[in-house]
Amino acid sequence: MGLLKRTIATAAIMASFSSLAAVNVEFDVSIEPMLVNGEEVSSLLSQMTKVELPDGPNQLVVRVSKLIRENGVFTKFKSEPVVVTFDVSNTDVLVEPGKKFDSAQEVGDFKTKPTLKVSYNNGQILDVHTGVLQRGKGILRDYGEELAAYNLAMTTPSLLPAKV
Repeated sequence: MGLLKRTIATAAIMASFSSLAAVNVEFDVSIEPMLVNGEEVSSLLSQMTKVELPDGPNQLVVRVSKLIRENGVFTKFKSEPVVVTFDVSNTDVLVEPGKKFDSAQEVGDFKTKPTLKVSYNNGQILDVHTGVLQRGKGILRDYGEELAAYNLAMTTPSLLPAKV
């Protein structure tokens, strides 16, 4: 077999293995991805429904964004952004709201204290770390900057809240 044919065969085999060894994340229709591993992904034109991530540790910032009924009229609901950190390999993951609701009366404190259900494709719950992304000082939100501050607080013991 010639060198070119061996190179092409090797590349094809490597490409097929690399697509298998990844973390495929699917987002429920009411989940709006905002940051994936620190990179902004939100778009006004279309919403991301899936993303392929490398094996190992990953971090997402998402929020629940959906139409709900309020006084007989549909309005857009948007929760506070949630940071989701997990470490998995070669699997499929689904991210969905931790609570089902269709009206403003059912929302409760979900807007400020949102929860997520993160599971494998077989329904088993994935072990993740979540936290609400705190708003920065600016008039406009800079989610990348807020995520950096969140991560710093998670790694700096003196910045963590005292345990009671």
